Amino acid sequence: MPSPVMAFSRVPVRLLQTGRPSYSSLQVWCALRRVRQMMKRFGGVPGGETMWRALNKEVPLRLVQRCVKDWKARFHAREQERIRRKRWSVKTCYHDVMWGLDGLQAGRERRAKVTAEIAKDLATLGYTGLKVCGAAKGKDVLFLLMEAKRKRGHLPLVLSVDNGSENVNRLVLDYLKKERVVVLRNLPRTPQHNGAAERAVREVRKYCGLRAENQVQVKEVEKRMREKLKLLNETLPRGSRGWKTSNELARALQAGYDVVDRDCFYQAACNAQQEAVLGLKGARAVRLAERMAIMQTLVRFGLAEITRGGVPIG
Repeated sequence: MPSPVMAFSRVPVRLLQTGRPSYSSLQVWCALRRVRQMMKRFGGVPGGETMWRALNKEVPLRLVQRCVKDWKARFHAREQERIRRKRWSVKTCYHDVMWGLDGLQAGRERRAKVTAEIAKDLATLGYTGLKVCGAAKGKDVLFLLMEAKRKRGHLPLVLSVDNGSENVNRLVLDYLKKERVVVLRNLPRTPQHNGAAERAVREVRKYCGLRAENQVQVKEVEKRMREKLKLLNETLPRGSRGWKTSNELARALQAGYDVVDRDCFYQAACNAQQEAVLGLKGARAVRLAERMAIMQTLVRFGLAEITRGGVPIG
C-alpha cells in the first residue's frame, strides 16, 4: 500500500494550485490587445464580464477584468490631463474682489419650491450673502446684495452670475451699476464659468442636508442655513487655502476695494469690454470677449492671477 506522501504526490499539479493564477507578460499583452480591439468595436468602455462574454470566454475572466481596469485607468488619466490643460483658473489676491452668486432648490413648501440664493467670496471661500424665498426673482437677489452691503459695508468689485432671469433683470443690473460692481456673466449652459458658486451649492446641500423633495418652511430653513453658514465660515478649514478658515483668511488678506479705486476699476473694465467686442458677430463670441476683457482688467490691476493648464496668462 503506497504511503500517504506518495499518494499525495500523484495528484495532478493543477489540482494543487491555490490562490489567484499568475499570468506571464505575453499572456497579459495578448489579452490587452484583444480587449483593446473589442473596445474599439464597441466604441466605449464596457465592464469586465461584458467584455469577457463578448470575447466568447476565450480569455480568462480575471485577466479580462485586469486589462479593462488598467485600460480605464489610463483612459481616465488622459482625460483628466486633457481637462487640466484646458482649465482656466482664477485666483484672486485679495478678499471681496470677486463673488460668485448662484441658487439652489432647498425643498418645497406645500407644492411651491423653496429657493436659496447664495453668495460666496472667491479668495476666502466664505459665504457672504443668503436669501431664502420661493421662486427666486430679481427683488430677492437685490435684497441679498443690499443686506450684504449693510452687514459688510461693501460689495465686491466683480460679481459672477449665471444667466437666470433673477440675476440679469433690470432691477439688479441697475443696482450693480449704481454701486460700481462689474457683472461677469456665464456663457449659456456653462456652469463651469461660475465654478466657485457651483461648489458652494454642493457644499451647502451637503452640510445643511437640503433635498429638493423635502417639505420645509422658508423661515425655518433660512434660520438653519444662516447658522450653518456662519459655522462654516468660522470653523471649516479650507485645504486649498493652507487649512485656514474663511474668517482667518478674511483677517489675513487685504480687501480689494482698499487696493484700487472702485470707480477707476469699474470704468477700466467697462472700456475694456467695449473695445473687446468691436467687430465681433454672434452672442457667444461677444460674451467670451467680455469675460476675457474683465479677467485681463483684474490682472492689469494686480487683483487676480489667471492660469490655463497651470500656465499664467495676461
